[in-house]
Amino acid sequence: MYSVVDLVNMALRQIKVREIISLEDETVEAQSAKQMLKLSLGDLLNRADWRFAKVKRVLPKLDIESIDAAYATEKIMSSNVYLYPEDVVRIREVSSGRCRGEAEYELLSVKLKSRDSFVSVLVSRLPHIELTYTRYCAEVNLWPVTFQRAFVHYFAYNMAMYSALGDAQATQLQLYNMAVKEAMASNTNEDKHRMRMDPEILKARDY
Repeated sequence: MYSVVDLVNMALRQIKVREIISLEDETVEAQSAKQMLKLSLGDLLNRADWRFAKVKRVLPKLDIESIDAAYATEKIMSSNVYLYPEDVVRIREVSSGRCRGEAEYELLSVKLKSRDSFVSVLVSRLPHIELTYTRYCAEVNLWPVTFQRAFVHYFAYNMAMYSALGDAQATQLQLYNMAVKEAMASNTNEDKHRMRMDPEILKARDY
């Protein structure tokens, strides 16, 4: 079973860049790979409605009293405010769970009284929100082989600026386009994968 570092090194070998031991190495290659990893993986996850990264959650409400007064606008005060998951790559569906069709909502950032930083919230007049989305899935063991292959070529394409081969980026882009089409076709046709119900309940009380 491959690790993230294994896949990163597969990509680096293809563009003749020195391999890494860890993403925490102090080498230029490791630091560049660490920066490029989230961008590359996020872009690829955003590309399709991948079954292995699909999650459906019932969002918990935030107590309006927990929001800093400076951000407690009239709209927020007259709506339901839901804690927005931090691992969302792309929203696939927002529903009320009771009515058919897309729910009306707005994404905002607010500051809570108990925190110095901002949090993302989903604001809606609906009393119940179910969010279906593609999550940031860094667990390589959940990636299908076709997705791994597409990731290797896309990561190599993004890292090719560090390669001494002038045509490396164009070659990797071509290989990536073929690989991602195969991965998307496999994702569409695969029936055995089911939407992942996240076992970790998102708790609003922590805020």
